[in-house]
Amino acid sequence: MNADDKVLKKMIRDYDGGPDIFLPSEHWKRLNATNAAWLEEEGFDEFKRSVNNNYFNWMVTTGSPIFSRPALSLLRIFKNDPRLGAEVARRAIAPMRYRTVDRTAHDSTAMQRLTYFSYLASLNRYVDAHDNYGLFQRLDEPLVGNPIVLKANGRLISQDLCNSYLEYMYVRESLGEHFSDLRRIVELGAGYGRLAHLFHRLGTRRTLQIVVVDIPPALAISQWYLKETCPEANVFEYRDFSNFDSVSSSFRNADFCFLLPHQLELIPDRYADLFVNVSSLHEMTRPQINRYYELVDRKATFFYTKQWTFWQNPDDQVPVPAVIYPTRPHWELRAARLNPLHPMFFEALFGVSVAGNRPH
Repeated sequence: MNADDKVLKKMIRDYDGGPDIFLPSEHWKRLNATNAAWLEEEGFDEFKRSVNNNYFNWMVTTGSPIFSRPALSLLRIFKNDPRLGAEVARRAIAPMRYRTVDRTAHDSTAMQRLTYFSYLASLNRYVDAHDNYGLFQRLDEPLVGNPIVLKANGRLISQDLCNSYLEYMYVRESLGEHFSDLRRIVELGAGYGRLAHLFHRLGTRRTLQIVVVDIPPALAISQWYLKETCPEANVFEYRDFSNFDSVSSSFRNADFCFLLPHQLELIPDRYADLFVNVSSLHEMTRPQINRYYELVDRKATFFYTKQWTFWQNPDDQVPVPAVIYPTRPHWELRAARLNPLHPMFFEALFGVSVAGNRPH
C-alpha cells in the first residue's frame, strides 16, 4: 500500500465515522464505489481519464446540449486557423481511452474523438473571445492525471480549464470591487481541485487561501493533485481534529487546506470571504442541502453556486428544481443567469453577510 492509498483509507474511515447528515446520498455511494475501484485499478496518475469524467468533464456527443452552441463556430475556426483544424483531425485519428460511469470500456470511435476535440476547439475559441481580463492565454492544462487535451496556440486546452476560467470570470465580475478583498475561499465539492488550482494560479498566492471540503475519494485526489501541481504551496493536509484552536496556527498559514464535510462546522464563523459550490448540491438529499445552506449562512460573506436548473436524483428519487434551494431572505442576490454554454445550469452569486467581519 502506497502513501496515497493510506491517506485515502484514513479519510474513508474518518468520514464513515462522522455525523450521518454528512454521509453520502445513495447517488454518491454508487459513484464513489465506482471511483474508488477505478483508482485502485489505475492509480491517481490516470484519474483524468476515469474518475474525472464523473465530475464536470463530459464525453460530448453531437446530440449533447452543451455541444450545439459552441459548435456553431466550428467552420469559422477551421477556416481561420487551419493548424487547429489539423490538430483536431490528428487527435481524432489517434486512440483515446477513457471511462465514464455509463461506459467503462477504454475504447472510442473516430467520430467520438472528432466530436470531442471539435468541441474543445470551439470551447477554447468561446472562452478566448469572451476573456475580459486577458488572463486565459497564461493558462494551460497540467499534465498531472493524464488529461484529454487539445493543443491550441501552443497551449494545452481541456474542458476543465475552459470551464474553470469561465467560472472565475463570472465570480470576478459579480463580486466587482469586493473581488480584490478575497483572502479565503471555501469550496465544497471541489472534485480534483480544478477551480482551486486556477484561483491559486491567478491569485496573489500567499494572500489567498483555498479550503477544499469534500468526501473521499475526491478529497484524497484533490490533496494529491494540488500538492503535485503547486509544489510551492504551503498545505494543511487532511487530519482528524475536533477543535479548531488545536490547528488554528497551521491552518490559517496554509495556501490549501483539506477538510471532510463535518469539519466545516469547526471553522470560525465568517471565515470564508467566498463560499463556492459547483454542480453537487443537487446530488444531495434535501436535509443535506438545508444543512449546507445553514453553514453558508454562518461561515461565508459571499456565496457562488452553479447547479442544474432541474435534476432528478436517480438513486435517491429526489427531484431538485432550482426553487428548492433555501436561500435566506437577508441574502443579497448580486448576479444570476443561465450559463451561456450550459443552459441547463444556472449560476448565482449572493452577498450573505457583506458587513460581516473576517476573523483574525
